[in-house]
Amino acid sequence: MRKILKISWHILRSIIILILLSYTTCVIVEHVAKDVLVNNFISKGVYQEELSTSNIKYYKIAYDGEKSMYYEESTHDCYPGGKGDILVSPDQLTIAPIVNEIVSFYAGGHAGYSIGNYEDYEVQSDDYNTLEITQTLEVHNARLYHKKDWASNEYFNVVIGLRVDMTQEEYEKVTSVILSYYDDPYNSSFLFNTTNSKYCTDIMSQAFSYIGKNLNRDSFSTSVYDLIVSPDTYISYYHYYDGNGVKHVYYLG
Repeated sequence: MRKILKISWHILRSIIILILLSYTTCVIVEHVAKDVLVNNFISKGVYQEELSTSNIKYYKIAYDGEKSMYYEESTHDCYPGGKGDILVSPDQLTIAPIVNEIVSFYAGGHAGYSIGNYEDYEVQSDDYNTLEITQTLEVHNARLYHKKDWASNEYFNVVIGLRVDMTQEEYEKVTSVILSYYDDPYNSSFLFNTTNSKYCTDIMSQAFSYIGKNLNRDSFSTSVYDLIVSPDTYISYYHYYDGNGVKHVYYLG
């Protein structure tokens, strides 16, 4: 009996190691793909001297559609994300140093939905709001938040905006679905999808599936990297803070 248990344990351990190696390989591939997409995006940026200051540098990528950020003349800063864009950060900065590194590598940091000007019987939003769910703030339910947290480097050193091409009708559908999650509690399990609780990237993949967009091709728990490398999204915005604290903003406009 003891021999059978020992053999069973070795088999189970081998299976677990194989799964971890396989998953880690997939994550590495997604990281490489993410870097390629980001580098391709920023390579198209043209420096905007008239908007830039000593603290913020702007780079415009020519685009016929909606601009992917909102510029504030009074502060010369901007709020990321156009209507219907997904904001993500690949870096987790809010837990603990070692845990942050692990979570950032496998899952990324955070995601929010740039809701834009929208009003229904429950919610009124403008261009400065995101709908997101987080476990790091006092309120752990899906809520509207101001984009100031995405604009500063208090929580995120790097922010990426993702766009899904949608009609107005599709935007309204996705927004309606996301708002239906309003006040839902946070899903801490990550590995398991639940009916009445969500996590930040899970909200995005589920909502966009209602218009036939697949933002999670591996069908496992949705990571920030799944959203970035999905064929149904493309980068619309990117900013990072350099070692001197200068913010570099790349945007569609």
